[in-house]
Formats: sequence, C-alpha cells, structure tokens
Amino acid sequence: MPDRLTRVCPIQAPQQIRAARRQAVDLATALGLEAELLDLVALLTGELGSNLVSHAQGGELLIRALHQDGRPGLEVLSVDRGPGMHNVLLCLQDGFSTAGTLGTGLGVARRISDEFDLYSVPGQGTVVMSRIWKKGALSRKAAFDSGSILTDPNPQTPMRGRILTRRDDEWTLSWPEPRLLPGLLEDAFFPKPDPAHSTAGAADRQFLILEDGFLDPTWDAQVCPEVLTRHPAVLAGLLYREHAPSHGRMALRVLARGVWNRLTSAPRRYAT
Repeated sequence: MPDRLTRVCPIQAPQQIRAARRQAVDLATALGLEAELLDLVALLTGELGSNLVSHAQGGELLIRALHQDGRPGLEVLSVDRGPGMHNVLLCLQDGFSTAGTLGTGLGVARRISDEFDLYSVPGQGTVVMSRIWKKGALSRKAAFDSGSILTDPNPQTPMRGRILTRRDDEWTLSWPEPRLLPGLLEDAFFPKPDPAHSTAGAADRQFLILEDGFLDPTWDAQVCPEVLTRHPAVLAGLLYREHAPSHGRMALRVLARGVWNRLTSAPRRYAT
C-alpha cells in the first residue's frame, strides 16, 4: 500500500520545486526506472513546477507510482487555480509564454512524456497529467484507463461508486450496488455488466468513480462536461482540486472505458 500513496507537493516557490523533484526521482529510482529516465523525471517535475510558479501563482504536484502488467511507471499531476489557458495547443508550442519566460515548460513536458493530457478553463485553472513508464511497460494496451489519488486513506471507510455513461452524446448517472464494485486497487472496471444499462446498447464512453465519501452525492459532471473527454487521471485531478477534504485524507479512483480525446497527447516513445 505505501507505494500506492500519492505524494502531495505544494508549489509556491522555487525551493519547493527542488523538493518535489527529489521526491519524484527517489520514487522513480525505487521503482527501478532506467537511469536515462531518471533525468527525464527530474526535467518533467522541474518544468511542471516552474510552470506553476511562473504562470499559475502556485499549485500542487501530485506524484505517484504506476503499475501495469508488473512494470512500473511514474505519474505527475499538476493542479492549479491559476488563470487557465484560452488556447491549449498554442500554449503547448515551444517559445510561447505569457510570463516573459522562454516558454518551453508544457512543450517539453509533453515531448518527454509517454502519456500526456491536460484540461484547462480560463479563469478557473489547469490540470496536467504526465506519465513516464519503464521501457516496454506500454507494450500491451489496458482494457481501460485509470487515475488514482490516495492520500493516507482509512481502509475501514466504505467506498462509494457512481457510473457516468455516454450514449449518443447524452450522459447518464447511475449508482451501482456495492457488491458490483471492484476494490479500490483492483485492475478491473466492473466484475459484471451494469444491469441498469445492459439493454441500452453499447456505451460510447463510461466512467466509474470510486471514492471514500469526500465527494458530494449531488456532484454533477455536467458542470464541467469537457473534462469527460480527457484521461480519467485528469478528472481525478480536477475532483481533488475542487473537493478534497481539508484534513487531506482521501481515496479516489477514476476508471474509464472508451476512447479519450488524444488531441494533446504525446506519442508513446517505447513501441515494442
């Protein structure tokens, strides 16, 4: 369980970037990532942290270990409540800057990532997801994508689940019975088909949100529908930013089946 916990690194000043970079490199080293990838992890963490200080008036870096088919990787989520971006693709170009810097941060982060995605709303802030995998770890595509944020969760707290389903550009919300839900860390979407939608035809996209009660039951994804086109780790980052409890202890996992919008995603570097 300890290697599944998310390292939360507040970023308001350059010295905090250095501390976050050390945490990321130490975790990547413990996971056994190749030596050349450790340099990329340091560069990635530094660029995302600098972006928070220069452009977003601060934020947080959430760092966690990844596991796929027994092979490890590292994820960095950058979360802020800054000015956001009016043109995401322009901000990803090298040389573009709104703060008088060289304008290389997000472009570099995207280029060195195996997986990359972001969600930004002008005036509300940005969530950036970047992943670096051990070589060969992406050789087999998973049946679903997932994102998790675990910060000292209480294993005795019962988990709740809700399912968001899109069919024909319409989203519906359902609450499956607890017995149908996978465990928080299980690599499964549903143990069996959701009976509430089994006769409605194939879903275009489906999210399963598992959480330990911190998320208001009345939360409606329609307040931010565009995030449902992003990677589920980005949705997890948004839920953390908007709803994380003040005591800091929470458990959240977001799983998704269906194609996510790869408009801003980077090519995977390690084809096998």
